[in-house]
Amino acid sequence: MEPRAAARAFVLGLLSAVNPVVGLRYDPLERLLADITGALSPTAATIARSVGYLTPGNSFLQLQVAEPGGAERAADELHELVQSYGLPFARQHANTDALLTALRAGGNVPNPDRTRLLIPALHFLRGDTNETRSGLAQGLAHYGQNTSMPVVAEYRRFADALTTRMPA
Repeated sequence: MEPRAAARAFVLGLLSAVNPVVGLRYDPLERLLADITGALSPTAATIARSVGYLTPGNSFLQLQVAEPGGAERAADELHELVQSYGLPFARQHANTDALLTALRAGGNVPNPDRTRLLIPALHFLRGDTNETRSGLAQGLAHYGQNTSMPVVAEYRRFADALTTRMPA
């Protein structure tokens, strides 16, 4: 389906407001995390940004759809936003150097706990053993020793599993 037609079909089903978000999935990274953590997320975005923050206005943006006649206008605007801002964002982050920079910068992954998994795992995929170990050490230092907290226990399991995959 042509992108404009897909956007129009999506928006026609809504009569409210749309917050356009562009999400990028780095599949090798997501597959590694799924393999290690057991969490299957076939559609998870590795990084995502609200399109409004990619525009010159750099602010939250909602496309208002107050009545059925407004859906056509919102679909056209959504298409233009994706073409003008979403696709350049995707192209800008199409390599692991740019992805790593985006992960380190923050604001591209809503959950900082997930970022602490993504960064060392990406280093691992890039073959950066020292950076992988450093990222894991930073994550372990952040969480401390209280494994009664689920996020801490999960991170320790992740760190142990990723460490066993690294060369000695």
